[in-house]
Amino acid sequence: MRRAHLIMVVGVVSIAGISCGGSSTTSTPTARTSNTVVAATTATPADEATSSFQPPTATGGQLPALTAAATGTWTGEYGTLTFNSGGTAHFSIKNCGTSAVLAKGRPFNVLNDCTPMEYVGKIEVRAHEYAIQDDTGSSTILQAYLDGDGNLHVGSGTLDELDPSGNGAINIYARGTLIVGNSCTYKDPSSAGTSTAKCSFATKEGRRVLTYEIAGASPGDAPHTGELVQLPDLGLIVEPAIYVGKFTRN
Repeated sequence: MRRAHLIMVVGVVSIAGISCGGSSTTSTPTARTSNTVVAATTATPADEATSSFQPPTATGGQLPALTAAATGTWTGEYGTLTFNSGGTAHFSIKNCGTSAVLAKGRPFNVLNDCTPMEYVGKIEVRAHEYAIQDDTGSSTILQAYLDGDGNLHVGSGTLDELDPSGNGAINIYARGTLIVGNSCTYKDPSSAGTSTAKCSFATKEGRRVLTYEIAGASPGDAPHTGELVQLPDLGLIVEPAIYVGKFTRN
């Protein structure tokens, strides 16, 4: 999966390992399917979309599944997603981030006690994203996927495609590309070459999790570390907060 638009992180806060926010762009939205850029589509109006659940496929992106899901109201521990007829939406999402200290004992240390962030505007569907365009024309990009049980997962963070063996190129949220194979390398968007990266798979909370360490954003910065949950049945690898933050249709 590759981004064909400029992404700007908004509303990012870092307190004791906590972060929140989404990404924003004013470029024409695009969708990524099997690493191919195609035109984005608007959500199907509620009176036209099918209400039956069809499990998403493991390859080719989730544009059809996410389009079908973009109707009615979805709720969960992390907020409410409301898709209105006429192609608009109102998302109220707790993008609380993670903290090994403050969220100790919670799934993947994901916090759930922050004030929800509100996103209102015209909704557009992409292969692994929802874009909400406000009255100013600026779009907030939220990563999204539908799991095998029909739950909708929406949040801010890394979400990309990875083959079942754990190989592939992962677009790290607001950073560069982590290339996972027999060894790991990192491609910084600001430089021409690649650098060696640390990464390894392990089992955590019943899931296969990739732990990685890549170079900091600027020379002299401490390395950036993170975890991603692999979903081999969907061909995806996702931020723990997106994996935990599921919504169920009302």
